[in-house]
Amino acid sequence: MSTGRVSRYTLAALAVAMAVGLLLRLRHVDEPPIGYHSMKEVHYLSVTKGYLDYGDLAGKRVLYSGMSEGPGYIEGLPQFQFLPLIYYPLWKLFGVNLWMPRLVVILFSLGCTLLLYLTARRMTDRAEIPLIAACVMSVLPVCVFFGRNIQPDFAALFFGLLAVWVFLKWIDELRPRQLLLFALFAAVTAAVKATFLIMFAPLLVVFPWNRMLDTDFRRRVIRQLGFLLPGLVLAAAWAIFTKMVQSGSGGFFPAGRLFLAEAFTVEYWRTGLPIVWRYVGENYTLPLFFIFTLGLMGCLLDFGSRLSRYVAGSFVAALLYFILISDFAVRHSYYQIPFVPMICLGIASAVSDGMLMMKNRGGRWERFRLALPIIVFFAVVPFLKKNIDMHFDKRMIGCDVAGQYIAEHSAPEDRVFISFGSPSDRRFDAWRTQYYGILWEAGRRGVLLPAEIDRVRFGEIKRHFRWIVMFRFDWQGRDRPLLDYIYDNYSIRQIGYMIQEGTEDEILLYYVLERGGSFAPEGFGPIKKVHERSYGFSGWTIDLWKKDSNGETAPLSRMGSG
Repeated sequence: MSTGRVSRYTLAALAVAMAVGLLLRLRHVDEPPIGYHSMKEVHYLSVTKGYLDYGDLAGKRVLYSGMSEGPGYIEGLPQFQFLPLIYYPLWKLFGVNLWMPRLVVILFSLGCTLLLYLTARRMTDRAEIPLIAACVMSVLPVCVFFGRNIQPDFAALFFGLLAVWVFLKWIDELRPRQLLLFALFAAVTAAVKATFLIMFAPLLVVFPWNRMLDTDFRRRVIRQLGFLLPGLVLAAAWAIFTKMVQSGSGGFFPAGRLFLAEAFTVEYWRTGLPIVWRYVGENYTLPLFFIFTLGLMGCLLDFGSRLSRYVAGSFVAALLYFILISDFAVRHSYYQIPFVPMICLGIASAVSDGMLMMKNRGGRWERFRLALPIIVFFAVVPFLKKNIDMHFDKRMIGCDVAGQYIAEHSAPEDRVFISFGSPSDRRFDAWRTQYYGILWEAGRRGVLLPAEIDRVRFGEIKRHFRWIVMFRFDWQGRDRPLLDYIYDNYSIRQIGYMIQEGTEDEILLYYVLERGGSFAPEGFGPIKKVHERSYGFSGWTIDLWKKDSNGETAPLSRMGSG
């Protein structure tokens, strides 16, 4: 444990790391929600917009609830709407915008960097480990991208780290208020995102059980256990309140997402491990994960230190986590965020071990040991840049333009179907939700296009669906009847094309269709094509051009089916 005074050089290095982290996270800070995992952004943005429009802070209204009757409530996890309740007063004061919600997440993300530094100081006497761990967290791809994406993961991580830090202080000082704060911060962590409770499992290994043999220590601990009660009461109150305000009869937990038995099958690990491994590479880069592996091995070999027990305990907790919630583990890369502290501390431990070996060798090795973290950093910069760019370059271009057209040409009660490929093609189920940014820009409710004509007709008649936005046109033969129905009942209102910089290739990107009229043999050709906007990527630009019908029926030859 290091609780001494921090040198000004360390503070300067920490400030530089956080400044670099801030600059990396400000990328596309005011762009519409059309990026990677934009469905999460649309979720929390539309909940906040529902607060503004209806003033009902107990309900969760979302734009992708188009098939439901009423105001658009959604059932789901008993998750406290932490971010929307922050965004609501900001939007009341400054108007609806996107940069403020992202800035809030950025601040929580940078706060995690600072808290990891403070937490690591409670775990080790090596002064370089907390600084290296904080520097790693500031630039990890998973922290850069999801540390600015509008979702509560880094808010939950912030309170989780705060709870861990306070718990470590309590172990050292045994002050009752510290245990009370731990319980309250842990309850807030659970409310913001319950899966982050796994962060506290390693504390069972970190706790000095051998000191319980000391009578005075044991008595003080037992006497203070009552200070955990307020946190438990707060967590129970939150859970009961959430259940009471649910507008329907949905289950308290998403039983449909918990497949415990599946995790003990060969098929799960055969198909799941490659996905998890791909997420590991995306989140941390493979070179840094290799360094973490070295650090983990060192922690397992030297299990006596508090840092080693925390890293090793976190690794065991990660294995249990992916078994208990196997469906979550393979669904999204951000489900690995609760273990970012483990990764950062493991990397820092490995680099510190290397510095210690150089010191022990003496001579010029000792003189150059401080250069080791710098050498490692510059060696992994290309990998970090590649993965960070990869996250930011996954964008659903055209969603904002198509949504804006619908916003300008539709009635408030109109709803929107979103089509991406053949509706019954299950390969694109998760990817389709990335196009919810259309609904945010349109300000209209909607859903993914159903595969059944009866469901489409129900939506048109009962829910006032009037628009379809179509991306990807390789439809399967089994969905041909639905495609024919669309041909016969919808007309084109906008066509989007994309042209990549340096090429002349014009690629059809999407159609905006309105109910009424039909496709016809003659083309959209007479209408002038207009350059709408350019999308900047890392190293190239894509231009979006469009043709609008301006209210006229503008037919186009029929799309083929795959």
